[in-house]
Amino acid sequence: MDPQRGPLNRSDDGSTLPELIVAISVMAVLVTAISVALIGMLNISTQAMTQLSESKDVAFVQTRIPVDLGSALAASDGVIAADIVMDINDQLGLIGIASPSLTMLDGLPGTNVLTVVSPNTAAPGSQLVVSYRYEQRHDQWVMKRYEFRPGTATPGPTVNLVATELAPPPSTLDPTLPAWAPGDPISFAVDVSPKTIGNRPAGRDVTITFASGRTFTTGGAGLSAARSLPPADGPGLADPLAPPSRCGKRVAIVIDTSGSVPQGSGGVGTETAAIGFIDGFVGTPTQISLNGFDRTGYGMSIDLSNPATVGQRSPFYSVLNDTPEVQGMRGRIAALDDTDGQWASGGSTITPGNPINRADPDGNGIFWGQVGDGTNWEGGLWNVFRNTNGDLYAADQPDLVVFITDGQPNFRRSGPTSTEYVAESLAKDAAVLISDSLRGDLGTRVVGVMVGDKRTNATYVGYLNDVAPGDQWNGQLDATSNAATAGIFLGSFSELGNILRSIVIGECGGTVTLQKRIDSGGTVATPSSGLWAYTSSVAGDTGTRTLDRSTNSSVTFDYTFGPAEATKIVQLTEQPVDGLVWNRAECTAGGLSVPTVPNADGTPGATVTVGADDAVSCLMISSPL
Repeated sequence: MDPQRGPLNRSDDGSTLPELIVAISVMAVLVTAISVALIGMLNISTQAMTQLSESKDVAFVQTRIPVDLGSALAASDGVIAADIVMDINDQLGLIGIASPSLTMLDGLPGTNVLTVVSPNTAAPGSQLVVSYRYEQRHDQWVMKRYEFRPGTATPGPTVNLVATELAPPPSTLDPTLPAWAPGDPISFAVDVSPKTIGNRPAGRDVTITFASGRTFTTGGAGLSAARSLPPADGPGLADPLAPPSRCGKRVAIVIDTSGSVPQGSGGVGTETAAIGFIDGFVGTPTQISLNGFDRTGYGMSIDLSNPATVGQRSPFYSVLNDTPEVQGMRGRIAALDDTDGQWASGGSTITPGNPINRADPDGNGIFWGQVGDGTNWEGGLWNVFRNTNGDLYAADQPDLVVFITDGQPNFRRSGPTSTEYVAESLAKDAAVLISDSLRGDLGTRVVGVMVGDKRTNATYVGYLNDVAPGDQWNGQLDATSNAATAGIFLGSFSELGNILRSIVIGECGGTVTLQKRIDSGGTVATPSSGLWAYTSSVAGDTGTRTLDRSTNSSVTFDYTFGPAEATKIVQLTEQPVDGLVWNRAECTAGGLSVPTVPNADGTPGATVTVGADDAVSCLMISSPL
């Protein structure tokens, strides 16, 4: 022992009892604080996941229900089969159409939410029947869509999952309430109510209530109520904001860039039509991803000089404004070489050290047969929703895929980054599996466009219809067009522009999208925040939208046009905001100016004529007082 230190002065003494008590108290405080923080983070994460799931449901509901109601001959929200039959038969009898047999609805699971009867163009004289049903799946309450096509080779049903986060029956939450059974009313989860514009029936309003208590309302007419989720209360993600109208989807365009396209003298026509397709959406809240395929799929907006980037989908770019990204998509399409009349590819691929040959006459690294000779339908579809490893992209799955080809699939995937040449029927079957996943698992609408001489070949048209099931486009661009619901579109390369225009019209025709600008002495700028309330009036019928610049860039009104109705005169009114005075509206459609006039009643805003085939975009401009 150190003679200088007593037994109580050792340097390695343990803690005293008071010190231990203090240390334990501090640790308890820290553990409590950390636990509270972790619980808060978990709560926020749970809220975020719930809102993302609800947002996905809203996108599926908005994709399906307005389209079905928009083409309906008759609709019923009855929950008893006999009432459904009587209601639909009465409606069809009033317009002189034979009633369908609805026996196919007998025995379906769950409870009927909404039944819609539409013309079945695949079997003239018969009707297509769709039933939305509320069902239990494991511990979730969901809504499924059953589609029947009687009189066709595949009468159905085709079944799609539409919503997964619906409110459960009250009795499952409170045992003291009367037990709920299938067939009982379900207004606690889905409420369907008739709607009129003026004195005219106008489909249905459908209100979805989620398990969280939030609601979403959509419908079959342009001035339907609501159509947006309220902001979330408390911490978590901002309002996921479902599309405010049928216009505003994520659209993936997938272009066949195989050498047979220019060989068939369709290269220039394909480029022009694809650029027109993008231009048709500019000014709307649509997002577009530009992709191509030949031997495999690839993102056309991605630099392919590095082979590792092949198989990556192009980003979705907003086309609300004509940004550099939008201009880049146009430029990428236009950069394809004019080699019409030639088989341009010759087996070339972009790999390090590969010499420039006739496939790329200007040497810019962009050409037909970009990834190699061949036509891989599966690869083109795979690329838009899965990466090369087969994993779903974490976000931004497409709502609509427009798949353009001149036919004859002959390659399929054989591994994460490899392909194989196979019989055409096997190549088609591989594409069908991918399309089924897109449509069934994600609710994506897949549209097939067959151009060139193969459009008259029943085998290849049948192949494409297997990949993109549905009726054939009726060739119309007016209010009688079935472009919003058709599965396949057929035409020559010179007709491709009108085909793609019909798809634009089906998505965004007859709409007006509003953005806000502030003109301060000649400098026009976009406000970063603020609320602007807008009213749309058409022949006395009104609808309202609120633009919250902190969360949204625009709001969209859409309108229903009768078969003989080409235009509507729409009055757009802006509610006054303190410190600002209404100045003017600047409107365009397809890049061309659309005339406006001041509102006749003197309210701040403008009146514009909207065509059934117009996607009108207006800048609503005010100035400081």
